[in-house]
Amino acid sequence: MKSGVNYMRTQVPGITKVVLLGHSGGGPTMTFYEAVAEQGVAFCQQPDKLTECSNRLAAVAGAVDGMILMDAHPGNGINAVRAA
Repeated sequence: MKSGVNYMRTQVPGITKVVLLGHSGGGPTMTFYEAVAEQGVAFCQQPDKLTECSNRLAAVAGAVDGMILMDAHPGNGINAVRAA
């Protein structure tokens, strides 16, 4: 994600907005990326999180200008629990 966002921001002339597209299980990935980009690693290192992220995520690219979520779901783990 970071590489793609950086590429679009710096290498392609005329690009003024970057919009992420998340389909199905990509929805949770895109929204997680954006949350960390906006709030920093503190977003995923809070004590109420089931799994805390590492400081390596501090290097994510900046926030994007928008997101399109098509048929997004909350993630495979949640879907598995709900299906039981």
